[in-house]
Amino acid sequence: MKIAIIGAGAAGMGVASKLSREHEKLNIHVFQNHNYISLGACGIPYFIANDFKKQALLNARTVKDFKNEQYKSKIHFHLNHNVNNINPEKNELTYENKKKEQKTFKYKYLVIATGAKPNVFSPFDLQSQPKNLFTVINKEDAINIKAMIKNAQKIAIIGGSFIGLEMAETCLKLKKSVTIIEVKDRLMANVFDQEFSPLIYNEITGTNKVENKPKKSEHYAKVLLNTTVNKLNVKDNVIISLETNNSKQIDCDLVLLASGFTPNTSFLTKNNIKLAKNNAIVINEYGEVLIDNTDSKDKNVRKIAYENIFSGGDCATIINQTNQTNNYLPLATSANKIARIIANNIMYPYKKEVWPGTLGASIIRVKHLELARVGIKDDYWKPENIASIFIKNTDTPTYFPSSKPLYLKLFYDKVSYQILGAEMAGYNKAVLRIDALSTAIWNKMDVRDLQYLDLVYAPPFATTTDIIQIAARKIK
Repeated sequence: MKIAIIGAGAAGMGVASKLSREHEKLNIHVFQNHNYISLGACGIPYFIANDFKKQALLNARTVKDFKNEQYKSKIHFHLNHNVNNINPEKNELTYENKKKEQKTFKYKYLVIATGAKPNVFSPFDLQSQPKNLFTVINKEDAINIKAMIKNAQKIAIIGGSFIGLEMAETCLKLKKSVTIIEVKDRLMANVFDQEFSPLIYNEITGTNKVENKPKKSEHYAKVLLNTTVNKLNVKDNVIISLETNNSKQIDCDLVLLASGFTPNTSFLTKNNIKLAKNNAIVINEYGEVLIDNTDSKDKNVRKIAYENIFSGGDCATIINQTNQTNNYLPLATSANKIARIIANNIMYPYKKEVWPGTLGASIIRVKHLELARVGIKDDYWKPENIASIFIKNTDTPTYFPSSKPLYLKLFYDKVSYQILGAEMAGYNKAVLRIDALSTAIWNKMDVRDLQYLDLVYAPPFATTTDIIQIAARKIK
């Protein structure tokens, strides 16, 4: 049985690994447009920051690893092969090999796991890429940035969300001068609510700090909000400065594009695969790809799927547990889990496993500040029956030397009091409490019952009455 998998990232290799370990007589073919597999792209900022030295550690597995281990079914790797079209009706895909020859491949099952690509907008152009302009998405980016950053002093980062702030932290650790350019009016606007924006801004810029005073030995970034780049000033194929919409000129030695990602699905425009507004592949609860029947008036027809084509990871939507709708939440954790479900549904199509949903749990460190969130947030959900509470406390008793501020926002249903979401900010890994709240949301707990949770206490770790319990007690 031939199985074609397009993409060798978390989702693609997750499917391939499980199939090869657990099922005999499969003919598994992985098509990958790079010369490596299983890249842990989330580690790129920390590789550049010298938190670890060996670039090989960016790859969780190699082709050699799979060849050296005993699996029930062999995986055939087609590296540096680019799939440019699929024909669902013929169960066939078209690809370009290393010799630039066009070939076709017949499959019984297909898994599309092509990931995402960086958002690139005018005046930036990767086709005629200046020597000092990089995205932060693949291994080549990691190696090139690490080599160039040694001699660069002025770094311009386009984008103030996850990868932008992680790269800002890296550059500041390397004692570089950093300017973050963000089109919106606050940092991480798509991830955290407004109460958390000043905390992020103050931490990365070192301004207005009372609770966690900036240290003279540390480097801080300059942040330009409501700002876009209108012009690149280039000399000898090197960007020497950027001109913004508010008439500012930013000198730079290195420019990093970190303005988000878009699903890597441009090769799917010539078939009936259903795509969301952002071009993410729309899947159902089994991981199967939906057929584009948007013209039909029958809702059931619009939900018909290709039963032998699956998708997961950053190229696809994923069902949100809180409202059972398809959302685009590109997270490595979800990619790994949907991969297991896809593999099971290929092996046992007569007993399909259902994806239970995601809560979009995520976490980030911005210098010393740590932030985490799970479930719903204000910007995405505004039904009349949803309420929230925001409180501030400390992570440990105030007499303890390392005590720091801790912030929590809870979302809950006004009628049923079901907990629906949470956001946290703090220090000392105190925001890992979000995992307890994730469990509560997953199990649809009454938010008021959180006050009775048996949470651990000792002065180095927590207060006698935890911030979660304090928030729950305030909800009437």
